[in-house]
Amino acid sequence: MSLKFLFALFVISILANTQPVFAQTNTAPQIILTWQAHSYLPSGYQGKALPPRDSTVDVYLEFLDNDKIMPLDKNFIRYEVNDRFLAAGVGLKKVSFTLNQFTARNYVVTATVKEYRGSDTAGDIRGDTKDIKKSVVINRVDPLVVINAPIARNQIKTNTATLTALPYFFKSLNPSDLVFIWKVNNAFVEGFLSNLTLTLQPSAEPQTLFVSVTAANRDNSVESATASEKFIIQK
Repeated sequence: MSLKFLFALFVISILANTQPVFAQTNTAPQIILTWQAHSYLPSGYQGKALPPRDSTVDVYLEFLDNDKIMPLDKNFIRYEVNDRFLAAGVGLKKVSFTLNQFTARNYVVTATVKEYRGSDTAGDIRGDTKDIKKSVVINRVDPLVVINAPIARNQIKTNTATLTALPYFFKSLNPSDLVFIWKVNNAFVEGFLSNLTLTLQPSAEPQTLFVSVTAANRDNSVESATASEKFIIQK
């Protein structure tokens, strides 16, 4: 498994939730939107969960005025996804939706605090009201599987080698819902487990092994991902 690949995956997940940093001197009313996807991640992964098809996303709203967090417990808030109504209510600062509600690859979530009347820097109530709006883009991803092979430069120099399939961004949060179909040189390997142990025969000449794995949701075969790696056996 490439370190560059894992680093790129980590950076993408972080950028997916990057929010503007506001200076302390900014007193204008503003909305801050963040979101959390519910998808499977392997143990130890420190990046952000990204949403696959049919998964659920939670969107959270905070509101700043004069650099203070406002409760909005008396303000009407409306949410839209891709210009379609999602939810609305007084003081509604969290909403959730599933990605199958809106057929798209990119989801633009827009929150509007209606007729907000705040205070100025002196604490005086403003006389006018206005709508405050903010949008955030959430990108749907496809499930992913990576073959983790702790083998330098994919060159196997031992009699056995254990490979591990690491699934990312599956809708199911339970790893027991996933099955793993391994192939070695295009021949199926029995077991359907996330680990594959290769037992290698001695050879005077270097040999090439082509290994692939497909991770699939046992209850939804459409939700699947495939990865492949080439290994060189050197004795």
